[in-house]
Amino acid sequence: ADLPPTQHCAASERFDDGSCGCIPCPAGQRQDPADPYLCRCPEGTETTDGLCPGDDEIFVRDGDSCGCQGCPAELPDANAENDACTCELLDSAGGEPAVACPDGERFLPGTCGCEPCIGDTPDVAPDGLSCICDLTAGGTITDITTICTGDNEIYLRGCECTPCPAGATPNANEENNACTCELLDSAGGDPAVACPGQVFDTGNCACTDCPDPANPDAGSDGLNCVCQVLEDVGGDQTQLCTDSGQFFDASNCNTCGTCPENFEANLNNSGCECQLNAELCEEQNGIFLDNCSCEPCPGGLVVIDGACGCEEACDENDPTGSITNDSCTCVCPDGTRQGNFYGQNRCWPDGCWVNSEFDCDSDGNNNEDGNEGE
Repeated sequence: ADLPPTQHCAASERFDDGSCGCIPCPAGQRQDPADPYLCRCPEGTETTDGLCPGDDEIFVRDGDSCGCQGCPAELPDANAENDACTCELLDSAGGEPAVACPDGERFLPGTCGCEPCIGDTPDVAPDGLSCICDLTAGGTITDITTICTGDNEIYLRGCECTPCPAGATPNANEENNACTCELLDSAGGDPAVACPGQVFDTGNCACTDCPDPANPDAGSDGLNCVCQVLEDVGGDQTQLCTDSGQFFDASNCNTCGTCPENFEANLNNSGCECQLNAELCEEQNGIFLDNCSCEPCPGGLVVIDGACGCEEACDENDPTGSITNDSCTCVCPDGTRQGNFYGQNRCWPDGCWVNSEFDCDSDGNNNEDGNEGE
């Protein structure tokens, strides 16, 4: 025989005539002990165990109705009585967030979970709820000027005190969060104020002199060495060193250069140029030399084609065939002698004289009978 409905269905089910079977009761309800065809909410002290089997569900009652309700993220667990949501992680730690999570992690109330402390705040605060930097002695970073107080040391990132590097920014700023150049800051950022009479070295946060005589003065910007006398005339060096024989020496800003003899300043007053040339020297019977001087021709020599030489010394009154020697004198060449024979004043071959007697014909050839040309 068929079992009666009360024995046929489980406590969480009711009997259904239409299907002649058991169907589940709504969540939070169970079979009415007085009528197996109905489901109802627990009454009085009846237990609610098993009515909401999910770990994240609790039994709730609202007047005559009841049911199961999911727990929120911040309280994701049902309590043992299944009538309230809680955070089992925090409960197991006695409600102490600092105890609930592993070392290096903080408790997150919003998710009932733990989160690692990393980056700039790698340490867990004493309350277990926040990540901090332990350089702040357990507090939050509200005034970093109280940490990293070593000389030229700043709190930069990563929960570390970072030394300022030597060079352009060797000093910690007032906020202790950046490196700067205190020398320049104290001058309002004006290099000329920071280094009066000197120039500011941006790479080393220091004042330096101008050692180059070409640019021995600090410029108005305080950053560059300049030649101030040249700056004062707008860079026009023709207005400087204007005395005769002087020029502006760019390699030594405050000293005028002096031109040597025969030189004068060139058009842009930057150096000297020679005032002589070959034509001027020739007018003085001299040769123009590379050192801008004239070398006089010695003795009776004169300038011929750019060199000292002799003008032609022989004329119609001199013996025919005579030449000008190195002393610019008209003489007969070697191997000849001057003589006036046959009406000819000429240079005769040495062979025309035999025993001191002239013995040549009018052509200068020797005669066998001698005593010719008398």
